[in-house]
This record gives sequence, C-alpha cells and structure tokens, in this order.
Amino acid sequence: MEEMEHALIEHLVASRSMLRISPAPFDALWQCSDLFIEACIYVAVAEGGYSVSKARHISQLAHRLGFSARKLSDLERGVIGALADRARSLSAADAL
Repeated sequence: MEEMEHALIEHLVASRSMLRISPAPFDALWQCSDLFIEACIYVAVAEGGYSVSKARHISQLAHRLGFSARKLSDLERGVIGALADRARSLSAADAL
C-alpha cells in the first residue's frame, strides 16, 4: 500500500471514532443497493474469503434491500468471477 493511502486510511479511521457520527438509516441504501451489496462481497472476499457466515450476513442485508436469491447469486458470481479474472491477469503479468 502506498504511504499516502495508508495515511488517508489512518486519518479516516481516527476521524470517524472521534466525531461520533451516527449512521444513516438502512433504508437510505435502497437507492444504491446493488453497489452496496457488491461492495460487501468485495470486502468479505478481501478479508480472507467468502465464508458461509459472511455469505449469510450479506444475504440478510440483500434480502432486507429486496434482492431475490437469484439476483444475489448473479451478483456474487459476477464479483467473484471478476476477482478471479483479476487474480489470473496479475499472475500472468508477474510471470512475464
């Protein structure tokens, strides 16, 4: 991670804990529900894999936002496929 990115993340984490900001209502996520659930999947995978417990939690969030099981499955497949493609391209680039 670049030094500037690291400093920014530290600043954001420290600032948030000091400001005592209350979160927006969950219903406010309806407008960007696809993006929110996609981000949840990316974060879950980045934190060490898409475990059953993480998948269940994301499923609960998705269902609260009106996702069908099929829509969530399609989104999961797309995100995990994109990550796998990215990993393959990075491996291929490293092999050069």
